[in-house]
Amino acid sequence: MKSSYFTTLIQLLLLGAKNPIKLSTSDLAISIDKTQQTASMHLLFLEKNNMIARYKIDGDDVIQISVSGLKYLLSVNQKIQSAFDDNSSTLVTGKVFSGLGEGAYYISLSGYKKQFISKLGYEPYPGTLNLKLSSNLHKQFIENLSNVDGIIIEGFTDKKRTYGNVICYPS
Repeated sequence: MKSSYFTTLIQLLLLGAKNPIKLSTSDLAISIDKTQQTASMHLLFLEKNNMIARYKIDGDDVIQISVSGLKYLLSVNQKIQSAFDDNSSTLVTGKVFSGLGEGAYYISLSGYKKQFISKLGYEPYPGTLNLKLSSNLHKQFIENLSNVDGIIIEGFTDKKRTYGNVICYPS
């Protein structure tokens, strides 16, 4: 289906045409920012391809998206949603390096440890994995992480000092 017809079908959905609606081709033309003739042509195409049903009630044009039209829109919606929800793995390459040896200390602090267990459901390995990413893709990787909802491990204060929040991301 040409994108312009698809756009018209979406606009009909937004106008409420999953149920019967009164809609003239002139009003549709305004809604899709096309001429009345183009709107009429789009409706003819959608009707011919069983995406909509058109009829008159008391002289008014009535349009409703058909079952096959709704199935088509739902199928497209599911594909788009699937692309956004894709939890496939992201491959990163780099070199593991030694840190300062403080990861185990911080992870073992009870203020963090209790939250790791309650929020993540397990006690993590006492340490961190230090990885220097091997390309400039690290900026994109970090930007992508910022679009993922992380699990916040709240910072806390003990007798010695204040510790900041930790954000955990699913792997």
